[in-house]
Amino acid sequence: MKNIKLKLKETKAIYRKGIEIKELVEEIIDLIPEEKEMQLLIGKQLSESATNILLKIMCSDVGVLYDMKMENAVIVRYYANCVLSAASMLGEYEYEYKEYLPMIKEKMEEFRALFKVWVASFDPKLALEDEWGLFNPPGIDLKSIDEDDIFVKLVQQDHEEE
Repeated sequence: MKNIKLKLKETKAIYRKGIEIKELVEEIIDLIPEEKEMQLLIGKQLSESATNILLKIMCSDVGVLYDMKMENAVIVRYYANCVLSAASMLGEYEYEYKEYLPMIKEKMEEFRALFKVWVASFDPKLALEDEWGLFNPPGIDLKSIDEDDIFVKLVQQDHEEE
């Protein structure tokens, strides 16, 4: 997952931090003894959540529509909170190397700052109306936006990147 080609610098920055978190999580999990079943289960949750963060960041970079990017951002946030919860639970289940767990929180704080910059980079003008009403950008009347115009912009954007 390290050699992924991403488009936007904000996406690259948050993805790199996600890789750091995933690597730290894997190092912490590797220290769990095989006989500690509950710790191994929590470790699995920790690893899956860190992986899902990376996958959703990649999905967001592939898409260009605001509402789809926001949906992926919400899922990234969810899994980031899962990482923090699982790390906390691991500490509650007599994890031998508790001194490493605060490192996850530190990395997640750095990730949160990058997350805010990343979300701010989403272009609300590239939005289609979210029929659920959840991811409609504030201050933009989507009824006045021509969907054909958005797709023309998307095609132009793809050609400029090539």
